[in-house]
Amino acid sequence: MNKYPNSALAKKAFEQHRSDPDSETFVDGDPERFRYCLDYLRRGKATLPRRISKAFILDDLKEYGIEGVDPDTILLDDPSVFDAASKIRQLELDHKATMQRLQREHDVALKRLTQEREYETAAYACFKYFLDGGTLVNITTTTTGLNFSHPLEANMLNRALVKYGLQYKSSTEYGKGMYSLTLEEIPTKKRKHV
Repeated sequence: MNKYPNSALAKKAFEQHRSDPDSETFVDGDPERFRYCLDYLRRGKATLPRRISKAFILDDLKEYGIEGVDPDTILLDDPSVFDAASKIRQLELDHKATMQRLQREHDVALKRLTQEREYETAAYACFKYFLDGGTLVNITTTTTGLNFSHPLEANMLNRALVKYGLQYKSSTEYGKGMYSLTLEEIPTKKRKHV
């Protein structure tokens, strides 16, 4: 303020301080722009972010009674800083999209692996039961330790059974995730080695 003692801003601050030294001075104006006006008062220049208009700062300084402001002392932020911030924001958005895509892919893969595990467990239980002479197998939580989280798919079950030399002829669902399967041995000539 000492640099501009005749400015309206300095006069107001001095009067306020004289009447009440501990009080704050109220300045009517945009608080975000005011901080750049203070920068100018302190340093003789101000660097503005792209969102602040240079014309507004010059008008504000004039309104506060600061005369003779050289417009070249009010600078705009380096555009490369703005570009860097823009690139960082784009990278953040790209990262978020990539993470969402990876989460979706993870969820699909996890579902597929869970199903594969369920069918492998069911095929092994069928094999053990078949060795004991059974051809009608009930697949439940008790026999497999699992409950099927989806409808039974013949192709997936037969893919799991084939390595045990078995295939199923038919199935009946008798409760949620519980199936009764009729099994048969695959003839030796038709077996594929897995």
